[in-house]
Amino acid sequence: MKLLRKFAIVFDRVLSSFASFSGFLVLSAMIIVCVGITTRYVGHPIGWVIEVCQFLLVYITFLLAAWVLKKEAHVKIDIVLIRLNPRTQSLITAITSAICAVACSILAWYGVKVTWDLFQSGYLTVSVLRPAPPLYIFTAIIPVGLLLLAIQLARRTYDHIRHLKTSPHNEQGAKINRQLGL
Repeated sequence: MKLLRKFAIVFDRVLSSFASFSGFLVLSAMIIVCVGITTRYVGHPIGWVIEVCQFLLVYITFLLAAWVLKKEAHVKIDIVLIRLNPRTQSLITAITSAICAVACSILAWYGVKVTWDLFQSGYLTVSVLRPAPPLYIFTAIIPVGLLLLAIQLARRTYDHIRHLKTSPHNEQGAKINRQLGL
């Protein structure tokens, strides 16, 4: 159990570090776009602005996905879920999180395989950048982000199952679950 707590602390720090790095990437993309717009109006457009920003958006998305889930800030359509009792809500959340964890794990595995194949083949991007960067640099973040998301989904599943086991079946238990946001 102590090892699991240490892993959770390290994992949370990794997610926070990736979130901070993503903030830097957003700021970088903003500056690149502003410079690109300015240089276009001056008469000397920079050809790589859109391409670099596209790749930055991929990195930002996959670096932030697990952190956003940890904060429970993903978009939810919970019109049915909010009408259920807290125990049922927690059960459904645990089931859907487990299914999503498996799906993200499978996608991460295939992402590793694709990235490795791209690395071995030396496939280059079709790019205005010279020299053209290898494509695996841009696809490598996908399995990393999906693996982090799968781990966070597994943690979420565990938390909801733990709350299901520990929550009382009476009205006081329902009140506690509401306070916990379950």
